[in-house]
Amino acid sequence: RKQARLRAAAIIENEASREGEGDRTGDESSMDRKLAHRLYLALRSGDSWSLPQVEWAPGAPAVSESLGARVAAACGDSMVVHWVGNAPVAHLPLEGGATFYWRLQHMRGTVETGDGIDGYAWLTKHELAERLGGPEGELALEVCGPFD
Repeated sequence: RKQARLRAAAIIENEASREGEGDRTGDESSMDRKLAHRLYLALRSGDSWSLPQVEWAPGAPAVSESLGARVAAACGDSMVVHWVGNAPVAHLPLEGGATFYWRLQHMRGTVETGDGIDGYAWLTKHELAERLGGPEGELALEVCGPFD
C-alpha cells in the first residue's frame, strides 16, 4: 500500500505540475510552458517583435480575410485560429491612421515561420508587453485582461 501511495503521489506531482517541458528547457517557442497563464503569439522580424499584423486600406478584402491570409503566410497553413467576435478588442491611434487589435484563439497546428518572420515566441501578457515595449506594450497589458 505504501508503494502504491508513493507511485500515485509521484504521478500526481508529475501530471498536475504547472511547469511544462518548455519551462524546463527555456523554449519560448513551445506552448508547453507557463501552463497557469494564457499565452500570446509574438513574431520576430530582425530585432523587433510584433503581433501578427497586416496593413489594410478601404476597398481591400475584409479584415478577417486579410489578417487570416497574413497569419497563414507568417505562421504556416497548419495553424488554425478562431476569430473571437467580429469587432476589434482595442485600437492604438497612430499618425495618419490607427492599429486595430482582434482576438484570435489558437485551435490547433504549429507555427511554421515564413514571409519575413525570423522567429516566434508564446509569451505571457507581461513578457509580451516587455517585448513589444512603448504604447503597444502598455496596451497589451490592458487588452490581455486581468488574467495572469
